[in-house]
Amino acid sequence: PELPRNEQLYASVDQILIRRYRPRRPGMGSAESSLADLDAILPEAQALLEDLRSLARPASKLEIGKQLAILVKCYPNAGTADGEVYGRLLIEDVAAMQPSIGDVEAACRKLRRTSRFCPTIAETLEALEAAKQHRQDITFKITAITKSRDQQVREVEKERQQAAEYLAYHRERYPPSTDVDPTAVPL
Repeated sequence: PELPRNEQLYASVDQILIRRYRPRRPGMGSAESSLADLDAILPEAQALLEDLRSLARPASKLEIGKQLAILVKCYPNAGTADGEVYGRLLIEDVAAMQPSIGDVEAACRKLRRTSRFCPTIAETLEALEAAKQHRQDITFKITAITKSRDQQVREVEKERQQAAEYLAYHRERYPPSTDVDPTAVPL
């Protein structure tokens, strides 16, 4: 079975984060090699960022109602006595949070997979908040990768500038001498 689009996207993000932040061997990895590694994953990270932004689109009341109806229908033990009141209030309370479509889908999927009984409105709102926080955390991390490219470039330029300054200082402090015998062996 194929993973839902949220989970596929989050799995791809995890792979990017693993590739970006994998530990390096001591002594290996200057800022320039780190920049090359970052350049290798940057196009994929930017594409994932666009996909994450599509999940952040506000959900319509119809989409919210559809997802919540599927959620409630998954529980055969949910009583029908007050089902209409529960369903209406559930949709109103969730819609009042103005969730994104990705958050609603993720929260409903998590509740279907983890709750043994029809979730309360409070449990649903908590799952929705957790899904929102997870999406925001992932988006922040991918955004940081795309921004870190600029930081890496600045670090490489700083290393190059420091090396040039050191060489200039060294040449000024220790100019080549013309009166020294180049074949002499130092004592």
